[in-house]
Amino acid sequence: MQENRPFPSNPITYYRGVWVNCGAMGPIIATQFGVNNAIQGVVKPMRPNGKLTNADTIGMAMVAGTSSSFVGCPAEYLMIKQQQTGMSMVSALKTNVSQLGAMTVFRGLGATMCRESVYAASYMGGVPILREKFGEIEAIKNVPGAAFLASGITAGTIATVLTHPSDTIKTRQQAFPDLKTHPQYRTMLSTTRYVIGEGGVGALFAGLLPRAFRIIGA
Repeated sequence: MQENRPFPSNPITYYRGVWVNCGAMGPIIATQFGVNNAIQGVVKPMRPNGKLTNADTIGMAMVAGTSSSFVGCPAEYLMIKQQQTGMSMVSALKTNVSQLGAMTVFRGLGATMCRESVYAASYMGGVPILREKFGEIEAIKNVPGAAFLASGITAGTIATVLTHPSDTIKTRQQAFPDLKTHPQYRTMLSTTRYVIGEGGVGALFAGLLPRAFRIIGA
């Protein structure tokens, strides 16, 4: 939807790139939690009684999310190439690197950083903060799991809306990496201008609903 491509008629096509996507999830999450914990170890001793502020929690999560982009960006690039061409992961990597250079797998890195910083802040920072707030509401505080569920749905919805434009920009840059034939996708700004010029501001939110279900479920 974000690339303006028609929906495939073969259901198997929807699973192209699934292995690289699954394989990258572990390292991405490990990077986010590892970096977050490392920063906590530095910041906590600086705070009175070792208690982190909400700003600390969200800020550390944003840094952790940004760092994971160096893992996620190449993986998503290969996933998109597999979805476009039907190639294997190895063939897609060899073909793109030989044609466009080794750094092509980092196309869309800036947009990925923007997306992941906010996404990580929502689930590593926002969910604990919201869970505490929802736990104070009389109607649900005694219902097992209610505060956790409400905080997850709320944070996931907010994260989806805030990060979707960045995800659309990232997807366009990765789907059309050859700047000789697609110079409009050279930078985040030029990509944003082109997408809005092509379909209005709403084009930045193409595919919002299915992505919302995926993020909230995660």
